[in-house]
Amino acid sequence: MTLAKNKPTAISPALKASIDALLHMERYDLGLAAKAGGLRVQQLRDDLGRPHVRAFMRQQKQLQLEQICQQNATALARIRDSSPNANAAVNSCRALESMLADSTAETSRPVRREAGLVIIVGARPQEPQPRLAGARTIIEAGARDVSVPDDADEAFLGVPEVAATSK
Repeated sequence: MTLAKNKPTAISPALKASIDALLHMERYDLGLAAKAGGLRVQQLRDDLGRPHVRAFMRQQKQLQLEQICQQNATALARIRDSSPNANAAVNSCRALESMLADSTAETSRPVRREAGLVIIVGARPQEPQPRLAGARTIIEAGARDVSVPDDADEAFLGVPEVAATSK
């Protein structure tokens, strides 16, 4: 038994007809789509704001795109076989080969990922070098490094110079 809160919300046939009309229009027109389904424009606008209706519309749009793309191989084969433009024929062959590769990638079994622990046996991986935090020291042109005393500092501080003694 399905609980009411887990039950998918039904979409009325009139709303389905309006959505179908919207998806097949060259120019998006809510008025004509509402007429096609027998709905008022405001009701259609309100319904299109609901999440389950938007999900249905995305699903229908995806189906429509897949149906159109199913015909791509036939159209490309027609261009390849009958086009006087050699570049178009070569490009259609490339596109067909690409579609074949994509098709086989879709049908191949996806990699199954499972939770667990991975143990790597072998050489120990290098640990990343630690980054030292702190501001970089920037010495401006013409500035003196005050951490290294020079003769001018000693004269200013009144420190007598120590004479070198040799024994």
